[in-house]
Amino acid sequence: MPGRTTALMIILAALALGYAYPVREYFTQRAEIQAMTKAQAEQRQRIAALEEEEAKWHDDRYLEIQVRSRLYWMRKGEVGLIPIWEDEVDTGSAPAPAPTKNWYDSLWSNLDTNG
Repeated sequence: MPGRTTALMIILAALALGYAYPVREYFTQRAEIQAMTKAQAEQRQRIAALEEEEAKWHDDRYLEIQVRSRLYWMRKGEVGLIPIWEDEVDTGSAPAPAPTKNWYDSLWSNLDTNG
């Protein structure tokens, strides 16, 4: 009897080891499928939003609003005013580089403030 039990246990262990890898691959593939399904749904939502945006651009009224706000386009007889609410005006150019201090100037300024 003990020999049969041992043989049965060995066979069951071999079967368990034999099925372990395919089962692991199955669960890995299921996780990949779920991730791809989620990514595909997100892409569909993004495509729908882009199509909606494109449909807006085919509307003449929306196009006029965008041109007037982005390009400061005016109709004949209108006076163009560009409000400037900030202290600095964005000219589209790169900002001026900050003045660099020499290492000895910063050392002396630290000594003057601490000393």
